[in-house]
Amino acid sequence: MQGRTLPYRFGLRVLAFVAALTALFALVDRTTPRWPPIWLARLLPELPEDLARLRSADGKPLFLGDSVLHTAAMNEPDRRNLVRMLAKELETDIVRVSHGASGMDRYLAQVRYLLRAGVRPSSLVVLVNPRTFGPTAERNPSWSFALTNRMYTRPLLSRLQAVLKWDFGIPDEDEFLATEIRIGETVLGPLGALTRPGLEDPPDDVIRNRYLSRYATDIRTSSRLRDLAALARLTADAELPTLFYITPIDVQSMKQFLSAEEFGHVQQNIRTLRAVLRDTGATFLDLSTLLPGGDFDHPRADPHEHLRSTGRLKCVRKLAEAVQQLEGQG
Repeated sequence: MQGRTLPYRFGLRVLAFVAALTALFALVDRTTPRWPPIWLARLLPELPEDLARLRSADGKPLFLGDSVLHTAAMNEPDRRNLVRMLAKELETDIVRVSHGASGMDRYLAQVRYLLRAGVRPSSLVVLVNPRTFGPTAERNPSWSFALTNRMYTRPLLSRLQAVLKWDFGIPDEDEFLATEIRIGETVLGPLGALTRPGLEDPPDDVIRNRYLSRYATDIRTSSRLRDLAALARLTADAELPTLFYITPIDVQSMKQFLSAEEFGHVQQNIRTLRAVLRDTGATFLDLSTLLPGGDFDHPRADPHEHLRSTGRLKCVRKLAEAVQQLEGQG
């Protein structure tokens, strides 16, 4: 009888050992700022490249955002990005951490990393891009930072998951293009058929669908909206002076393609963002309707939020006053 129980006892010991090892990994991964040994790190995906820049923000203004913060039109004489313009206006150094297609989930992970590492910027400015709360950004597999976001707080375990081909819930390209686009109560159809990605000179109805899918879908169910609320509460609890600013969107060009009713859904999304920020007591600046169409730097058929120098300067004037007030709170 005893001989027959030995395999079970051995199996239980193996399970207990694995469980203890996993718990140890989780504890070390969460509580220590040290990364894995060099020999192990070489076998894993690289850590986010911006960790050093985040740590350098101690005692300085920090801007978190997407490509709106670091782009400039190629054919302009003034090719300073928005943050460089603002730093010149304020006569101070500003740390910018920005990546194309970033969203609120990434900013939340970055601020959690800052607080865990004991880094305290003198002030924090977080870009709130309305387009990033919709399905064209949130479900785009090319713009998913699910793995990167985990690396900020779980640098070892998240990379081990990546080695094991963990999908982190990211849809594939076919699933993304099959995303149902709904405007109010009206189902328009699958994203791919509506927007025809890759078509450089589409007819007006396709351009209209691109505006609708990027700006008019109901964002109230977006996980990034919950991340926005969580980030506002986190910075408030940490007593970190923070400004959220809603980026300008090309309302003037948008109105050329959308009906008044369709544009109403865009306005509702802006009101939703404002409501979340207001309800959490956050300081925010709504620049969504600040600029005319000529201040944007995007092709007619590919609407986005990149700005020409004239638009960046107008934003800088608004932001400069707000950041000065914010710095005074620190």
